[in-house]
Amino acid sequence: SSDVCSSDLQYIVAGTSVDDDEEEEDDEEEEDDEEAEKSYGKVIVRNRTSGEVVFDWEHAGSVNSIAMDDQYIVAGTGGDDKKVIVRNRTSGEVVFDWEHAGSVMSIAMDDQYIVAGTGGDDNKVIVRNRTSGEVVFDWEHAGWVNSIAMDDQYIVAGGRDYKVIVRNRTSGEEIGRAHV
Repeated sequence: SSDVCSSDLQYIVAGTSVDDDEEEEDDEEEEDDEEAEKSYGKVIVRNRTSGEVVFDWEHAGSVNSIAMDDQYIVAGTGGDDKKVIVRNRTSGEVVFDWEHAGSVMSIAMDDQYIVAGTGGDDNKVIVRNRTSGEVVFDWEHAGWVNSIAMDDQYIVAGGRDYKVIVRNRTSGEEIGRAHV
């Protein structure tokens, strides 16, 4: 199982991956090996002071990355759903979501963009408008995208291809790259 979390003064948000066979009793017969290997992810939002669950939700795949700010909680998943889901942090309602061809490995967000980095079948960095969810620009790596960071000028992504790529956050133009 893998775990990710984020917190601020109000909430602690945790994402996890749970294998079905971890929850089953040892004495139960497994009907199908494929069923035994299934896992799901869960995001739990807790009040930081009381520890009470504010809301939670499940995914068909493991939760690989979480980001949050004063408006949204964003979770990126792998496994069977490969989704980025943006939720209102107060109500838990889905604002928008989208699917990827590969597992979502890393998420970053600020007041303008939500950026998701994927692995598996697409190995992309996809920059979306945080209000509409529309794609602003994207680019590919030769391997999984493991990490994303951004500031007021740049979006930077590093991947399993041992490359760090820096792009202008407004135009998407490549500023530089390094092989590490």
